[in-house]
Amino acid sequence: MKMNGYQLVITVFGNRQYLAVLQGTLLKYFFVETQSHHSAVGQIYCGKVVRMMPGIDAAFVEIGQERAAFLHKKDMCTGVPSAGQKVLVQVLKDPISTKGARLTTDLTIPSTYLVYQPFAHENGISQKITSEDERTRLRQWLVELDCKGIIIRTAAQGASYEELQRDYEYLMLVWNGIQESMRALPGHAGPQRIWADLDAPLRIIRDLAKLQLEKIYVNSETLYANIVAFMKDFFPHIQADIVFEKGSITGLSRFQIAHQVMQSLAAKIPLLSGGTVIIEQTESMVTVDVNTSGFIGSAGKDADDTILKTNLEAVAVLERQIPLRELGGVIVIDFIDMQNTDHRAQLEKALESAFESDLMPTQIFPISPIGLVQMTRKRTTESGSRKFLLPCPCCNHGHVLVDAQLLLLKALAYLERITCRENVRVVILAARPDVLTFFNTERQLWIDYHGFENATWETREIHGVHNELTVSVLTASDLEL
Repeated sequence: MKMNGYQLVITVFGNRQYLAVLQGTLLKYFFVETQSHHSAVGQIYCGKVVRMMPGIDAAFVEIGQERAAFLHKKDMCTGVPSAGQKVLVQVLKDPISTKGARLTTDLTIPSTYLVYQPFAHENGISQKITSEDERTRLRQWLVELDCKGIIIRTAAQGASYEELQRDYEYLMLVWNGIQESMRALPGHAGPQRIWADLDAPLRIIRDLAKLQLEKIYVNSETLYANIVAFMKDFFPHIQADIVFEKGSITGLSRFQIAHQVMQSLAAKIPLLSGGTVIIEQTESMVTVDVNTSGFIGSAGKDADDTILKTNLEAVAVLERQIPLRELGGVIVIDFIDMQNTDHRAQLEKALESAFESDLMPTQIFPISPIGLVQMTRKRTTESGSRKFLLPCPCCNHGHVLVDAQLLLLKALAYLERITCRENVRVVILAARPDVLTFFNTERQLWIDYHGFENATWETREIHGVHNELTVSVLTASDLEL
């Protein structure tokens, strides 16, 4: 049966969690969480101001991370602090490149249907709820609530007053707990975390609630039980099938997730019409160039139609590639210029529709006279290309290397599919040296996980080939030949 809705694949391997969101079978989002490195976005800290920067209206705040975090004046809603002062802050962005985390004092606490901003003076309703009758109904609930700082999320569309009230009461409990934790801290206490949102798997499920979530695959028994309970308590109306695949990475291999991630790292993406999309990332922005790649056609209507077709194909590519690459900040798209005003309006509508279901807030501006579109997308972490690609140290950065962990995911997927595992006597892994070093640090984990109890594991270095990895097995019959 063809699946058109969303699927979530959660794979626990060692101290890592791989979380893949697919639309049908196409990968839409991919996250990696480890015990030593996980996103701090949304976490609330009691921090200490270590330095004021009057020249740029900012402060550096110690929150217990490797680098001091950055708090700009525009993100201060509780007044400008002074050096040495303790301050309640929330992480807006993880450390990126050489920059520390970005902070705000304008706290936001999310739940299933609502977001609470303790220091805000107005309420709001998601702009993505377009039905005027529904907006009127939700606005009436806010009036009866008689509380400020409540934002109604898109997922609340159709939610009952009882469900909204339950969410509100939960948020009040969280906020009261945060205040109590702050009051209980001794005066000499150093920076420390006060509150964290749900763990990544449950947070993603909550954020997918507004979409058509059809299936969840998970290979951890503990996590499976947590998800079943979470869905029962908060999303009883969502009939997603939750599948427990014990001690398996079948989900990763079934949907070729590592392969899809590696495909997303390519700078040039071909289009069905013969055109191409080129995505380049700089320190300050992302640029996208759409072109016909040598299309030669007749002038007039046929050429106009081909240009529109190519631009619309590019929108479909960007709808998938921008979230998958975790691109954010300012994104400038250079579409092929169109003189036909109807075609320009059609392209703008398609682009807006493409990002309606994006988990990150986006804003899209009209096409400029020269065919440029500017859009912004909330950026909270390193992009996929910066997480999974690194310059080659041996060839003056002329090549890029795919991260060892990502390459090894492909080996994991291959070994998962082997059906004659009880007859395997030798497993051979061939790759560049740093990949083998990474593998050797967790060799026993692989042996225990895959159950090749009668096999020996061998590694062989490949030199001069940057992103190749091969894995092969020898059975008892192979060794007899």
